Amino acid sequence: MNYIKQVMGEIRQQPLSIWLSVGGTALSIFLVMAVFIVNDLPSVEARPESCRRSLMVGEGVELKDGEYSSSSTMGLSKRWAEKFYGDLNGVEKVGYFHLFLSDEDASIPGGLNHTVSVRNVDNVFWDIFDFDFIAGKPYSKAESDANIKVAVISDRVARSLFQSTEVVGKEFMLKQIPYRVVGVVKEVNPLFDLAYSEVYVPVDFSAPSGDNWMSEYMGEINVLLLKKKGITDESIKEQVRKRYEAVNTRLRKEGREIVYHETPYSMEVRAIPHGSNTTPDPNDGKTMRWTIYAILLLVPAINLSGMTRSRLRRRVTEVGVRRAFGATRLGVVGQLLGENLIVTLLGGALGLLFCVVFIAFFSNLFVNLTSDWFPTDNLTAATPTFSMIFTWKAFGFAALFCFFLNLVSAGFPVWKAASVNPAEAISGNENFKK
Repeated sequence: MNYIKQVMGEIRQQPLSIWLSVGGTALSIFLVMAVFIVNDLPSVEARPESCRRSLMVGEGVELKDGEYSSSSTMGLSKRWAEKFYGDLNGVEKVGYFHLFLSDEDASIPGGLNHTVSVRNVDNVFWDIFDFDFIAGKPYSKAESDANIKVAVISDRVARSLFQSTEVVGKEFMLKQIPYRVVGVVKEVNPLFDLAYSEVYVPVDFSAPSGDNWMSEYMGEINVLLLKKKGITDESIKEQVRKRYEAVNTRLRKEGREIVYHETPYSMEVRAIPHGSNTTPDPNDGKTMRWTIYAILLLVPAINLSGMTRSRLRRRVTEVGVRRAFGATRLGVVGQLLGENLIVTLLGGALGLLFCVVFIAFFSNLFVNLTSDWFPTDNLTAATPTFSMIFTWKAFGFAALFCFFLNLVSAGFPVWKAASVNPAEAISGNENFKK
């Protein structure tokens, strides 16, 4: 409470200096949190992808025939998807789906055509993600396995086609084929790129066509792996690695190879730009991010240090009196650092608030949605929700950053002020000001 009273007194006596310090801290927190929040978005858990920390994705395959000939695809055939990722120890659920969305025409008799994004998913997809069903329910395993023409649609598509969300059992045309609606879900934020679509239909598990050995492995199937509690990513990857090696033991005798790219990927690793013939590097971009954090810490800290030193010039006599009455140097340092921390936290709170508001309303400046994954133009909902932006992890990082900013910016000026000889300080000696 004494710290707060002292800070209020300083605001009255030195309003410009205090508010410049608060503004400088707010700007620094705003910039560093914008970087942190955007980089953290792929791992933030929120409906329908509230299992992100337990989720891994198996995607892509690269095949080599000889030293130079190679081919790759972002998916596998169903047979080899099951061989590589099925029945893994430590995995609770395994789902199969198509990674990429497709643009298709949807309509009802006598109605206009609507272009919608379509994703092919199996029945386990609905058990892994927690969609908000407005009406109906997901299609069953039997319907999925038999590739029955059923669909789950978003509430926006339901209103566009039928002017209502009470449409379970009704039919609509998709790619000129009749589909029956079995469920309606609340529209998904496109930032949840695995769960996002406007229409969901059963995945087609038909065998790929081709006249060479590569076609046996290649396809459009990607795999969702929901880990059991306490299971590490590496333990899952090690099992898959051994399965790849077992296949390669046979293929290498023929001069062929299926390249292992450290799959399956966690949500954080999967967010790193990569293709089907590259291995995402978990350290990619980390050095640059930490360099940015350091710059955003040190540059304002230097400026704030000068402001703190300026504020303390007026308090040299006060420090001298405290020391004369028995206050220790560490006690004075703790008092001054505590007061400065309140100013820093005030600036940090304002900076975090500005960051949340700015990203919420100007997310297009921060978030890039690739045209391959999101082919439709209807991306108006691609705005981070408050629960995605303001997490305890983000709050803790902001508080930690404020703490270090306080130490770096105020540490030397405060120690210098506390080191002044009490007699010289009381007499008005200007040594501290030099």
